[in-house]
Amino acid sequence: MQVKNLPATGVTFYDAVLFANTLSKVKNLNTAYTFTQAFFDADKHCIKLENYAFHPEVEGFRLPTESEWVYAAVQDWN
Repeated sequence: MQVKNLPATGVTFYDAVLFANTLSKVKNLNTAYTFTQAFFDADKHCIKLENYAFHPEVEGFRLPTESEWVYAAVQDWN
């Protein structure tokens, strides 16, 4: 059963990176992450991206940076 509006769980950091790249491609944007090869475990989760690099200057979907997470965490959201 799929429940809408809940955060994704059971994914690796690299799964999220691949999702962001895929979403960028679907929306005809450049990808913010580059790599040469992806490695997956028995459950089909990405566990390594060889030659992984993040390109923050690229207009595409990406994960929040550590400083963005910290900024969001200290806000009074009410």
